[in-house]
Amino acid sequence: MIKFITILTFFISSLSFGQMSDSRAKQLDSLVTNIPRSVLKNLDSVHLKIHKFGKTDEERVFMFYGLIAIHYKYDMKRFWMRDKIAKRYTPHFTAYSRSGVCRDFAALFKDLCDRSEIPCFEVFGKTKHTVFLMGVIKFVTFKFRDPNHVWNIVKYNDSWHHMDPTWSRILEIDKYYEIEENGEFYYVSKAKRPDRTYYNISYEDLYSERKAVLPAFLANDTIFTYKTIKMKKQRRRIYKINYPFENTLDSMVHDTSYVFKMSKSFEAIDYSGYAESIFDFKAQFDFLEIKRTKFNPLTVEMCENHLIEFKRQLSHEYDSSDKEIWQKFYDHQLAIFKYMEKIQRKDWKEASSD
Repeated sequence: MIKFITILTFFISSLSFGQMSDSRAKQLDSLVTNIPRSVLKNLDSVHLKIHKFGKTDEERVFMFYGLIAIHYKYDMKRFWMRDKIAKRYTPHFTAYSRSGVCRDFAALFKDLCDRSEIPCFEVFGKTKHTVFLMGVIKFVTFKFRDPNHVWNIVKYNDSWHHMDPTWSRILEIDKYYEIEENGEFYYVSKAKRPDRTYYNISYEDLYSERKAVLPAFLANDTIFTYKTIKMKKQRRRIYKINYPFENTLDSMVHDTSYVFKMSKSFEAIDYSGYAESIFDFKAQFDFLEIKRTKFNPLTVEMCENHLIEFKRQLSHEYDSSDKEIWQKFYDHQLAIFKYMEKIQRKDWKEASSD
């Protein structure tokens, strides 16, 4: 009887996951925990499964976050590589390898949200990196001069929520039960329970440790300066009051050209000294080098779309007088054309052999 009361009490208790009960949260964690490995490797399949599991956008975001915490490992080898050596991953490749670093997890989280039509952005910024060294009981903290971390901001239930899927781990392995019609409990499966300290984390808690290079991503009415946001409240300096972050973020969702507009870059530079869009340029020029899988092979159509969007972005950021950047783009475009010819020749050869 005592055991029954304990279990029942646990089930009716609630965590701080919005309107979600703990029993539902545990059920969702159990569903994510027991996704077959064959499904996990294919991003299309794993998204479809989670999307069907979730009844609301909040539940889907809850599971997207849990997916990364439960099934993915932080790649320390990749962390120590310089950007020039570490090739970028597509979300498909991150899902296939089930490992990565912050930029991979943030991109994957956004991709999952995009597929479910849930507004989501990658947030570029700066934080301290604390690394656990190869089983040695010692934490070492690294300070970086430039932005060095990526996390997410996502909208559900008509409001924006801060997320950092990289900073999570499995806290415990629990048992998930169902209740039959006669009131009896029966064991269904295990449920790995992630640490959700950085799931739907408050503005104050998140930015006591981080700096976002674009003020809109702070999702707050009062914007403190980039240099003082991590300080105690009494020492902070105000950058702007009554900042319309909701209108700005919603504009970025509904107007696809907004992310390329000069006003956005100027605001980021004025606030933090960094053009937020600059972080996307290297990925664009490395388009042919990005690691992919058999589930998302590079196609002619993907190459064409890449060139259209990249040129559109550059047109918003740079005028014709900046010959260096445009020459780099034309060289990149030529390399893409050659690769497209290679794909077409392969397709023609396969078609003729059939």
